[in-house]
Amino acid sequence: MLGNRVVLISTVFVAGAAAGWLAKPDAPAAVSGPARVAERDRTARPGREASPQAKVARMWMDRIETGGVREVAKDVPPGDFKALVEGVIATVWGGMSDKQLEQLMVLIADWAGKDLDGALAWARSLENPKQREVGLIGIAAKLAKDDPKAAFEIYAELEEVSTNAGNSLSEMMRKLYNDAAKQGVEAVLDLARRTPQNRTNISEGIGIEYPPDFDFRALIDGLIKTTELGGISELLKPFAPNHPFGSWADRDADAAFEYIVDGTAQGQFLRWSDIPYELGKKWGTMEVDRWMGAKLAALSPAEQKALLSKSDLTHSPGTLRKYITNMPTEEAAAEFRFQYMDRTKEFLQVSLEVLNDVPEVQDRVVAIERLRGVTDDRPLRHYLSNLNLAADRIDQIVRTVSQPVKE
Repeated sequence: MLGNRVVLISTVFVAGAAAGWLAKPDAPAAVSGPARVAERDRTARPGREASPQAKVARMWMDRIETGGVREVAKDVPPGDFKALVEGVIATVWGGMSDKQLEQLMVLIADWAGKDLDGALAWARSLENPKQREVGLIGIAAKLAKDDPKAAFEIYAELEEVSTNAGNSLSEMMRKLYNDAAKQGVEAVLDLARRTPQNRTNISEGIGIEYPPDFDFRALIDGLIKTTELGGISELLKPFAPNHPFGSWADRDADAAFEYIVDGTAQGQFLRWSDIPYELGKKWGTMEVDRWMGAKLAALSPAEQKALLSKSDLTHSPGTLRKYITNMPTEEAAAEFRFQYMDRTKEFLQVSLEVLNDVPEVQDRVVAIERLRGVTDDRPLRHYLSNLNLAADRIDQIVRTVSQPVKE
């Protein structure tokens, strides 16, 4: 058996939640031929004669047990790989650990290196989608370095992936995306469209060196349509262009910021945080804080509300407080504090901290009393108690903010 005693190889594939998605397949017909024979022989009564394919699989699996999968795989002749791989699948399928999955991928990659046509024919013939995924990704990983285009064509045969290909395909995607950027927006979008949908919990941003005249507006428009928000703010593709808003802001910060303001006003969720991240590397943190403070202060209350609701602007309250304190007037800062608290009133324990930059207690109370629709008053009572307000005044404030929001 290809057991846990085999040393884990740091190689072409990093599995994701293998034991979870490699559960017993619903349709037993997904494992057939030598694999089913190997499984049958493994549990056969003493004295039953194993098939030739099962004997081949057992011989190599025994050697792997003591010699390690990478070393032994070098010695496996092309004609033995099919029986070996199917034997391994039959032996561990349904309870496969990450180690065992990685070892299986090593075998598939070595098979592809010695007999690409045979390995591909086997992988494409698999009826179980998870087994087919393992096979095609293992083959793509083998080709990724020397023939990234051919490797991607194999990878793109999968509509979705539930395993993390990790470093095995990262360099391939980096090269392909950078080559595509030189050809223009449509080439980049075509690569994004054809990349399988992501069913893992990991997405890797691919750094791209964009040409000087690259059309970022068209790129982001296309990514939003291509990935249904995934290319910008979600994890719906396992590989996607890394922070395109940041790359755009590096060249035209005002245009990138305005795009996000317009998009969020139309109900589109957009990832804003890439802009200050990239600008910080060029301008420094203090200058970015001043720039962001001025930009946010200049927005209308409706624009502020939309930006707070439809971007990741609220994900870092400490950073947001720095922007507010850098706003040109206290009136602008007060309005933005209210919009922030109103947007995050379900988390008042955190959002009320934005008032700690306001020196006067009465000014804090005025800001709080503008809120409506507060359903959990416990954080508010705690905060107001720390301001040393009388109990009846606290009750009055709570009654005010607990009123329903007017439509």
